Amino acid sequence: MRTRSQIWPEPDPELLRSLSESVSEALQELYPVFARPHPINVRFCHCCITPDRMEAILQTPYRKLACADLDLILMHAFAVWGTWPDLAYFMPRIAECYLSGRIEASKLFYVILEAAHPDYSVFVKPIGRQLFGPPMKAEERQALFHFFGTALQLFAGVHASPGEEPPVYTSDSLLEVVGFLSAFAPGVAPYLIGWRDAFQPHARVQFCRLLVPLFYMRRGSGWVFPTTYAGGFRSLPENTTVLDLLTEPAAVAEYLANNSEHFHRIEEKAERQQIETVFDWASSLAAG
Repeated sequence: MRTRSQIWPEPDPELLRSLSESVSEALQELYPVFARPHPINVRFCHCCITPDRMEAILQTPYRKLACADLDLILMHAFAVWGTWPDLAYFMPRIAECYLSGRIEASKLFYVILEAAHPDYSVFVKPIGRQLFGPPMKAEERQALFHFFGTALQLFAGVHASPGEEPPVYTSDSLLEVVGFLSAFAPGVAPYLIGWRDAFQPHARVQFCRLLVPLFYMRRGSGWVFPTTYAGGFRSLPENTTVLDLLTEPAAVAEYLANNSEHFHRIEEKAERQQIETVFDWASSLAAG
């Protein structure tokens, strides 16, 4: 009979060395917050996950857990697998997989929002999906918000070293992270303001990319992020305030004008034209 391990997992030293100081600290913060006994006797659907596969995942040493196995758990979380306390045990390792791009972000965000908002009526809830077990604790929510906020700045290039060229993320993928953070907890302003004010050219190009969908959202139907996040976002007016500020026409026109040399280096012509269109539109509105 399998017993609970009392040896708490620790972060991967090699991974920590490869990250910026702020992201490394945010990741390390997750480990003590989510330290708990290894889950046993986890409830799951035998039609969706075979008992042998589930047993293999639960017996795999923490550091050797494959991202593909954790992605499988996320796909079935709460609906046919486990409770939030069961999933919380794996959260630091899932966060590591997220940083490496080996976990589907939208799936992860959806599950976290479901655990963070036990009433979940503010979101569109798929048929048959419900939260099992106690919801996310306040300290867990705070640690995750800090981690994903810091990771957003990593993806945006805010932590890039001189001469470093971080991966390029599409405006849709950047918008997804912003939407998730805005629905998850109040206080997204420092991360977005820090990104806007970053001096790294890559971060400025990424922010120009983000302004395109944000500006269209403001001028269109308002702050309506992907359906999963919309209700939660509208319930956090602190976050709508900063997005109103960042997308005010004069502010958008000024930012794009000051960073014209950066976004004109974007290779994709259609993307450059989208930014130029927003610049012209914002400039016209600002001029009255």
